[in-house]
Amino acid sequence: MTGHSTNTPAEIGAATEVSVPDLENGAIFHGEQADNAWITEIQAVLVEHRGERVRSLYLAHECRKERLPFCNGPLGGGGDIFMRHKPYDFLTFTVNGRFWEFPLVDTIVPRQALSDLKLLQIQDSLFMLPNTRSGWRARVRCPLVPASVLPMADVHRRLADGTLVPRRLFCRFAWKEDGIARELYFPARYVNFSTRPQAGAYLQPISGYVLVPFRDSYQPAYLACAIAGNGETITEFLVPRYVEATDRLAQGYGFDGNMPPFSKLREMMPAYVRLFDWVRKISGDLTFYGYGEAS
Repeated sequence: MTGHSTNTPAEIGAATEVSVPDLENGAIFHGEQADNAWITEIQAVLVEHRGERVRSLYLAHECRKERLPFCNGPLGGGGDIFMRHKPYDFLTFTVNGRFWEFPLVDTIVPRQALSDLKLLQIQDSLFMLPNTRSGWRARVRCPLVPASVLPMADVHRRLADGTLVPRRLFCRFAWKEDGIARELYFPARYVNFSTRPQAGAYLQPISGYVLVPFRDSYQPAYLACAIAGNGETITEFLVPRYVEATDRLAQGYGFDGNMPPFSKLREMMPAYVRLFDWVRKISGDLTFYGYGEAS
């Protein structure tokens, strides 16, 4: 998809005013061609520059699996809302007018329950890849709007004196790899900062979910960026993976998962459990910015 072009890293680093996706007022309207529609905020935008081609991917907000008691469509009927038999998160992203779902299973899940999912295996870890279906359409409203770059010193001071709150503070992380320039826009939901000189000078925003590239696909992730007063940075993506539940249980007690009774249990009841511990360090530039009064 050819989208609007945002500022390059060099431009945003030198500017005080930039054009960014409107995360404050943006929304994704899902299911406009279905019996049921729903609307969510946009919690992250990933912009990819592949030569002259610019593509924007919009991450919705997660919810829990639910039914629709008063709808006559496929999910309708009954007297319950939450799907207690499917205690999972429902999370989507939209690109080119179509939305994709991430399967986010946060319980122990039998191996056979994964048979219909698209999986990527790396060593002993499984990663659940996004999927889409015919008719899964979505419409995004997220125009580019002006925003103000906020210097680190100003962000630190205003967080400390209470004049800048997390809901008014946003981040842009820009990096390049494999010939693709990317920008990730997201709210600074949680920020660590120093309170005394002896603690050092730093800011450390953490936010999630965000949308990150993963092999030839994408994954939901958390992003954390530690920024020192001298400009040094450490940035990490944190991605969920699924591992064999019996092995994980054995390891937790200091046992070898190949020993009985663990080996027998794994053979009788193969199952997986989610761990949010796959860390990937990435080099790039993080910029703080704000809309309107945040500047």
